[in-house]
Amino acid sequence: MSLVIVGCGLGPDDLTPAMRERINTARVLAGGRRLLDWFPRAAADRVELNATARRQAEKLLCRAQDEEVVVLASGDPLFFGIASTFMALAASFGNGTPVEIVPNVSAVQAACARRGISWSGISFFNLHRKHKSLPWRRILRAPGGALLLAGPGANNPGRLAAEMVSVFPASSERKAIVFSNLGMKDEVVHESALGALDGHDFPSLSLLYIAPAEHSREIPSPAWGLPESEFKHEAGLISKAEVRAVILAKLQLVPGVAWDLGAGSGSVAVEAASMQPGLKVYAVERNETRAALILANAEKHGVGDDLEAVGGDILAVMAELPAPDRVFVGGGGEKIAAVTAAAFARLRPGGVLVTAAVTLESRSELSRVLREACREVVEINISRSRELCGRHLMKAENPIALYVFQKNG
Repeated sequence: MSLVIVGCGLGPDDLTPAMRERINTARVLAGGRRLLDWFPRAAADRVELNATARRQAEKLLCRAQDEEVVVLASGDPLFFGIASTFMALAASFGNGTPVEIVPNVSAVQAACARRGISWSGISFFNLHRKHKSLPWRRILRAPGGALLLAGPGANNPGRLAAEMVSVFPASSERKAIVFSNLGMKDEVVHESALGALDGHDFPSLSLLYIAPAEHSREIPSPAWGLPESEFKHEAGLISKAEVRAVILAKLQLVPGVAWDLGAGSGSVAVEAASMQPGLKVYAVERNETRAALILANAEKHGVGDDLEAVGGDILAVMAELPAPDRVFVGGGGEKIAAVTAAAFARLRPGGVLVTAAVTLESRSELSRVLREACREVVEINISRSRELCGRHLMKAENPIALYVFQKNG
């Protein structure tokens, strides 16, 4: 037998006769309540998918060894759809159950067609979840425009628009379109400036399209070397903007896992998470006050879902974290050499580790650690202008040495 995932498009009329035949002859018919209601005459055993969909998917794959199972999916099953869950489970089970996917028109395709928008260059953001913070910088910097798969509550298009305008007021004039209940009798397409959406309560089945910026002032700056004033920090414990920019350049970020050890304000961690999609950053800070600041900074810059603040001693916590692809060691005190060596041991093959040293003692210790893996040492000397008696002079900041290590593989 087999398991077939059928994309239902925008409504029953989007189904071909062949699709209907598969649905009508299935022994087991699974899907959300809305989709199951489209087929009241189907004689199959009905399974309503809910919050435990993954567990239900495992059972359906088992049943598919002996019965014909059809799973109903809205739109296109592989576009932020349930098909990915079934394919991953089928690969892990290895029970030989074939999974067939029948695509259909997605809501995104239909929305773009309603306004003649080429969707090949659009950036997509799935917000059908309870998010900690909105990735507003990535959304508003999307060069081809952004399309958000919105939802109810905090993910309603009106609230999303209000949040983006609150953190970046210059976006209020951006052209925006809300597509609601596409393909239904009560379909609505609402077009306005982004700032004008605040206060509107749209249906839960909605998409929010944000057009590309027409002026550079409507585009937020990248989160790379932001001024220290952009972050909450304690007693000046924050990497200077210029130093932070060099650290991130040396890390050569990639999707995967990154550690920021001795994170302080979390400025490096926040900018890393903002810059690289698909990167999960763990910011380790034993001071509870600073750990709270890390979370506040992550929320402010819209990376709350991609950054986790971890409290405790660095050497103790490290063993519990997933193996990293990139590591920045910004703290460690007298244990900086031990922290660097331990972190390097956990580093994945090909990974990069950067350690910052300020004191002569730290430099001396690091010069004796991992010599074969040390790719380079860079010293950063920064001077900033200061006013003195109506004139200006350059005042030097403390020089910082960056030790850059790379693991073979």
